[in-house]
Amino acid sequence: MSCNSDAGLGQISEIFDGDAPHRPRGCIAQAWSVAELLRAVVEDVFDLKPRRGRQWRPGR
Repeated sequence: MSCNSDAGLGQISEIFDGDAPHRPRGCIAQAWSVAELLRAVVEDVFDLKPRRGRQWRPGR
């Protein structure tokens, strides 16, 4: 990924240009950008969907 040399090393930028060459813009490191990639892998690649009706609660 060329964005690693253009923006934050090992990070995922906040947004990217929609047209090639898809340059990174905005903040150089965003937690929700990383979280969205993880969500896409878990839900779309591995087809693991969150359970409905049960919420995670700390300490349980």
